[in-house]
Amino acid sequence: MRIKKNQIFTSPSDLNNFVSCEYHTFNDLNEEARGLKKKEPTEDVKLWRRYGDEHEKNHLKILKKDYPNNITIDPTKSDEERFENTVNAIKKGYDLIYKAYFIEDKFRGEADFLIKKNQKSKLGSYSYEVYDTKVTKNLKPKHVLQITAYSYFISKITGAMPKYMHLIDGGSNYHSYKVNEFLDYFSFTKSKFENFILDKNKKNLYPEKCSHCNSKYMKTSKSNLTPDDEPYTIYKELKKSKIHNHEENQEDIIVSTGSGFFVSDKGHVVTNFHVINESNSIKFIYNDNEIDAKLIEVSKIIKQINI
Repeated sequence: MRIKKNQIFTSPSDLNNFVSCEYHTFNDLNEEARGLKKKEPTEDVKLWRRYGDEHEKNHLKILKKDYPNNITIDPTKSDEERFENTVNAIKKGYDLIYKAYFIEDKFRGEADFLIKKNQKSKLGSYSYEVYDTKVTKNLKPKHVLQITAYSYFISKITGAMPKYMHLIDGGSNYHSYKVNEFLDYFSFTKSKFENFILDKNKKNLYPEKCSHCNSKYMKTSKSNLTPDDEPYTIYKELKKSKIHNHEENQEDIIVSTGSGFFVSDKGHVVTNFHVINESNSIKFIYNDNEIDAKLIEVSKIIKQINI
């Protein structure tokens, strides 16, 4: 998601993030207003991305051999130039188009590969189908949603909805899907996503339990001590296991982290039981400050605690 001069530009990837977690989109929309800072990607994320880039490049080499009449859309150009170059490449009938870029108002995106197919369209006896690489071998519905968006983009240029769309998984296996079987879901989700962006009244939106909520942004000093605030980092120190550090001649402390929420203006925080289980001390981070906490109550039913 990009926000420039109060204009919000989104992509199929943003649509996927919204499907996975609305709070992720909420943070993207309010990054500047809430003073949020993006975390640096972890080493495993960097490695995963590098594998993804290599996977894509390997298939580019393979496809170029099969389709010598190909073109690459320069990704360093402006959005408008990339889109214009993509439209021109489609109209010229290249067999393979790499990094095709699409624009529909503020909804924009880049597809890995477009391959020419024998299908009647307003361009003649041909059209295109999208092929997208994924480093994972376990494909998910969101991956299909993404290539449905690219297929939708293609139809806006050719005047014909592609019959099929394709994913290339991490094992280099091809998976084909009928576009018309996913169009309704795409249209419904895109409409919901656009309405969410327009809706300014999201004060009571809370993080969901998923991999997106706490993975992208760091805590900042603009948070307020209210029940409607974002999750706070809570950690416990486990001193039962001691490791001798030869360099500092100190005993390392095992730290476990988790998230929690203020539920009252008296400073009561709720978190999951496993976050503080077997802890010697509990702290939470608020306004970038560490605050000592004490255990008040443990729920025997849902295994949540008040601090």
